[in-house]
Amino acid sequence: MKRLALSLTITLLFTLAPLATGLGFSSKGSGSVGSRDGGGGCSPVDCGMYDGCRACVGGGDALSCTTSGCWGCTINGYCKPNPDFRPDPFLESGVKLNRRTIREIAAVHPRFAATLALQNAAAAKLPAKTRWTPVELTPQDIGAFLNEGQGSEAILKRLDKRARKLNQRIMTGELADVVYDVSVSRESRTVVAVTLQATKSTPVDPPYSSLTVRLFYSEDTFLAKSQKPIRTEWEVH
Repeated sequence: MKRLALSLTITLLFTLAPLATGLGFSSKGSGSVGSRDGGGGCSPVDCGMYDGCRACVGGGDALSCTTSGCWGCTINGYCKPNPDFRPDPFLESGVKLNRRTIREIAAVHPRFAATLALQNAAAAKLPAKTRWTPVELTPQDIGAFLNEGQGSEAILKRLDKRARKLNQRIMTGELADVVYDVSVSRESRTVVAVTLQATKSTPVDPPYSSLTVRLFYSEDTFLAKSQKPIRTEWEVH
């Protein structure tokens, strides 16, 4: 168990561009798709494949979709109201995790850490579902997901190349996605938890199926919504 301060902003992100299908994005950046019609409705999006890479496509029930290279795709929010969802003003204002924490998690489970880094980069609203191509990741790769260092682009290009080959096997049913559900909840008045649960995993990763990051706030800090925890603990199972 580790204890340290965090900082990752989680907010709603969607574009007002028309719904796109068959979009592919390179390792140099990510793409985001989502839309609402003029009458206040929603055009749902989902994760798919196009030309051997991850793509945002129409369908599903998500409000927004973000792709990351050829190896990752994340959907966020719901077009259809979730009857079990109860908004929390504090959580809606954003929960923050910092890079140091993500790096520490990477030493134990690189893909868990990379998933949090992708949420960080996209400023994505939780809950979210991330689909990974099961490319092998190492703790040394996490800097690329945090956009740190001159070697980041080379690492992402290498992952893209490997992902294209594996995606062909996914499309034929020979191989399966790695799928993570990421959510945020308030465990008590002053404790917030960010949870990552693997619904589909891969043997190339360490043998853990979940991650919980708990942020502990003082009563005064929590009421002021300063979003700076007094301590943080994380654990994998």
